[in-house]
Amino acid sequence: MKISLIIDLNYLLYKNTFILKKLRTIKQDLDELLMNDFKKIIKSYPFDNIYVACDSNKNNWRRQLYPEYKAQREHDNSIDWQFVFATYAKFKNKIKKFKNVKFFEMEGLEGDDFIGYIVQESNKNGHSNVILSSDADNHQLLKQDLNGEWINFQWNYKFSDERLYLPNNYQLVIEKMVNS
Repeated sequence: MKISLIIDLNYLLYKNTFILKKLRTIKQDLDELLMNDFKKIIKSYPFDNIYVACDSNKNNWRRQLYPEYKAQREHDNSIDWQFVFATYAKFKNKIKKFKNVKFFEMEGLEGDDFIGYIVQESNKNGHSNVILSSDADNHQLLKQDLNGEWINFQWNYKFSDERLYLPNNYQLVIEKMVNS
């Protein structure tokens, strides 16, 4: 069974930023923590494909249709977001150089747009997917092939609280894998 890893890179950024905010070491440690975390994740399993999906910060098509999109979200003014996003831009440039990583970012789109597309296309080719994200919108992608050829699940990777979200009837695919 071929398995692809799809990383919501914005999730990784925010997770690490808020961890370091509690430690009061964002400016000292963000770059290193992002890279160490990324390397740990991609080495956690011998994935057949590794995809990285990022939100664009320009011309979001959802905001153009619905100006109030995400407007109610709280903004933490205690964080130097200019520094965070400058560090993130450098980090993205570093991981674009990884030979085994396919990087997706385009003006107007969010990482979720790419994640949905990658999952759909890889399932057509019989590949399973591990989606690294905390976004509940990705739960709609948690499916499996009725013949047990592929399965999609979501890994909410955190340092202290990891969660795995599986599709209904996931046992059918697991049983096939075990009995193969």
